[in-house]
Amino acid sequence: MKRSSKIISTLALSLLLQACASAPSGRGPVNDLCPIMNKPVKTTITTVYKGETIGFCCKGCIKKWNAKEETVKDAMLKSWKGN
Repeated sequence: MKRSSKIISTLALSLLLQACASAPSGRGPVNDLCPIMNKPVKTTITTVYKGETIGFCCKGCIKKWNAKEETVKDAMLKSWKGN
């Protein structure tokens, strides 16, 4: 019984750590302006890209963001984070 309890605890901890690693930063969007329309973002319209929350001015812009090439999205993310 102790062994199975220990295994379950280890698995639960592992799942929790994985969830934290892929979760958004929790600080709100990393950008102030929509990457598609260059308008102020609404903090309620977001998506997560590589663990960072990206804000948009409207839901339609999320679809356009998703269609962009990864290299373009990476460059934008880098510029917002100041890296």
